[in-house]
Amino acid sequence: MKKILYHINKIKKSNKWLLYPFLLLIVFFVADCGVYFDVNVPVDEPTSVKAGDTMTIVLHTRYQVNGAKNDLHLVAGFLAPKGWKAAQNSTVYFTSNITTGVQPMTIVPISELPQGANGMNWVGAVKSKYGYGSNVIDDLEWVVFWSTNTYSVDHPQAPLADITIKVKTGMENLQYKRGYFISESIDAFTTMSGSDFNQAFFTGCFAIENGNGELIDFCFPKIGVVDPPKAKADDIITFRYDGDLDNSQLKNEQDVFLCAKAYTTDGRIIEVCSRETKSKMKLWATHKWRIDLWPRKYFNLSTGQQISKIEYYFTDKSGVMKTGFANTMTPFKYVFNCN
Repeated sequence: MKKILYHINKIKKSNKWLLYPFLLLIVFFVADCGVYFDVNVPVDEPTSVKAGDTMTIVLHTRYQVNGAKNDLHLVAGFLAPKGWKAAQNSTVYFTSNITTGVQPMTIVPISELPQGANGMNWVGAVKSKYGYGSNVIDDLEWVVFWSTNTYSVDHPQAPLADITIKVKTGMENLQYKRGYFISESIDAFTTMSGSDFNQAFFTGCFAIENGNGELIDFCFPKIGVVDPPKAKADDIITFRYDGDLDNSQLKNEQDVFLCAKAYTTDGRIIEVCSRETKSKMKLWATHKWRIDLWPRKYFNLSTGQQISKIEYYFTDKSGVMKTGFANTMTPFKYVFNCN
């Protein structure tokens, strides 16, 4: 019977969760030709990166083999903001003590359907099982690579493999919690006796700095957010109000409205703040409201007119009760920075 056991120990240091070192144990038993992987995975990752620079991450893995396993791909994935287009802007490879030189890794073809994933491809299966961790904005994607070559391992080999991920970051200021995924191509998402052959883990909040626009914060929930975090005036965008994070009594009102000013690239300011029907938000959960709108129509833009940013707050029907950034009267800001 095949089994796999993953065990992750995390340590807390300087108020940040660190993964260095932590222990990830993977155990395979395959009848008389079992393969035992004891993978010790410290993670080398930067705490911040300048916008547009290349971020380098190294996963250090160690394997102990007892028996044989043939023709497997090593699989590794990571979580990145969609705007980075990480599938096109990443290089992943590994080195080991049982191979010569750098071993390339390539994007797993979309047509590849891993074992035990109910017909989903690798990206879909990782997203379905692990989501985006505790990131609060879903404008993220899993990027999954596997070794270009397949390998056969047998006792008494004890492979050491360092998996290197190099990804070019985007130009926006943001912070998010990175995620990593590890598996192999033979067993993949199969489960036996309650044990898995794959694991994902997430690290602490990490910043892209010296970039463009207001900070896009994937790490911590906000009273007011706009989804997607990057858009144009011709896109549909969603404003969300989370009353559970609001100290005022606005969250207990029956009706909540969006009050917004659009700043155009030709110097105009267009305000929609009269508690009209079109600015009334919809209650979609307890103390949570949303409104979906098309900025071009909502602010009645003329042909060719573009918006550079929107300042907004949430208010009641009378317009007296207002909630802005961090429970103040300062409006939230949403910058249009989509290319």
